[in-house]
Amino acid sequence: MDLTARAGAWRALPDACPRRKALSTHAGPWRRGCDRLVWTIDRGETCFVTITEQTASTFLVQHRENRWLIGLVWHHRLEITLPAGGHQEPGETIAETAVREVREEVGVQCRLLALPLPHRFPHPTIPAPWWIADVPAGPDNHTDAHHVHRDHVYVAEPYGDYSDDAESVVQWFAADELAHADGVSEDSRIQAMEIIAILQRHAESDNN
Repeated sequence: MDLTARAGAWRALPDACPRRKALSTHAGPWRRGCDRLVWTIDRGETCFVTITEQTASTFLVQHRENRWLIGLVWHHRLEITLPAGGHQEPGETIAETAVREVREEVGVQCRLLALPLPHRFPHPTIPAPWWIADVPAGPDNHTDAHHVHRDHVYVAEPYGDYSDDAESVVQWFAADELAHADGVSEDSRIQAMEIIAILQRHAESDNN
């Protein structure tokens, strides 16, 4: 049974999702779901299903010639420039997804970066998504219906040699180049500009 058919059958399964997984509560009793689907009851007691898939996007960064650069890749199916990224696979954490997608798409290892804290903060930080956003998505090679990508946005530094069999070649942009670059997803442009601004502010505070 495909996901669309499972979603239609969900009302008959009040205690489990279509994959027979137990439902957990999110933001109140009117919102329940497993890691794939979310069941919501609105104020009119109308039920509908949102297919929610876990994804990761990884903005690569490097500091060169006194400026921060953002690394993006060309997405062949969407025909647009985006950060490396994709769907979480069974058995991996979302952070592992972020690293794997960079390795597959760009052909390089990367080190995830934590969101910068003031330089006076005395404790080590653990890298985590800088943002998590629910992004509407149309039918694709994973799901044949409209759905949502719960996108975990990471920032990472590449290291080591680049593989010759990578899916894409990374394109590096400075802030002034990124502001006017053709073919860059507007969502990605907004996030990338903010990442550069955050890194620049943090570097300036360290120098003061």
